[in-house]
Order: sequence, then C-alpha cells, then structure tokens
Amino acid sequence: MTRALNALLCSALCIALPACAQSSADTATQARLGERQLTLEEHDGRCALVEPGQANLDLQLKWPCQFHRDREGGLRTRQVGENRVLLVESSEQVPDSQDCRTEIQAVRTLGAGLEPSEAVSRVAACPPIQWDDKVFIGLFESRP
Repeated sequence: MTRALNALLCSALCIALPACAQSSADTATQARLGERQLTLEEHDGRCALVEPGQANLDLQLKWPCQFHRDREGGLRTRQVGENRVLLVESSEQVPDSQDCRTEIQAVRTLGAGLEPSEAVSRVAACPPIQWDDKVFIGLFESRP
C-alpha cells in the first residue's frame, strides 16, 4: 500500500512540475541539437543564439526568448531535407488581455553552421503551443 501511494505521489509531482518532463540538457534557454550545445542569451535587448566556438547568431526576436519545446520539455525539431530545423519564440502578454504577442523565428542546420530564417511569424497566442509542422518549413520559403 505504501509503495503504491509513493508512486502515486511521485507521478502527481511530475505532472505538477514541468521540470520532471524535461531532459537535463533542454530548458527554455539551453538545448542540445545533436552534438551542439545551444544557449539563448540577451544581446542589446535582442535574442541571440550562442554555440561554443561559433559566432553568435543574432535573431530578430526581442529578449526574453525561448526554445520551442515538445510536450515533454525537450527541444522540438523537424528534419527538412538535409537540415534540422528548430524554432525560437518570444512572447509578451497583451495588457488587459489574456492574449499574447508571440514571434517565432526558425533556425536550421546548414553544414557545420546554423542559419536563421529571414521571416518571422507573428501570432496572437500564448505559449506553450505545439506549432504546426508547416511553421518549421514556411519561415524559410521565399516570399514573392
């Protein structure tokens, strides 16, 4: 009886605490993409993607920003052709509303480097949201 109760309490705590669902490598601002350790940092009020040994990748998003994560808290990515694509989000609450202004920028692997999308998606929604797979692709499609 005691073991069953302890297991039930442990399960309830993991549901209540999102950190239980995250891997130790992935957080809102730190994630592992294959062998790459990525960190999001503030640079002059903007979001920058930092990878040890590489030049900082300045994004078009305001700070604070975070990696888009799956329901378990890990970095959510998609394979698009030969490239792996991740999303970075920046969101702020709209005053006197339950809505948010959220901006999303995609970043893809490109050989040994990383490339941000030129396009940024702007939506009126508050994270966490499981963005449609089209967002991973669409932000790199050429615009007319």
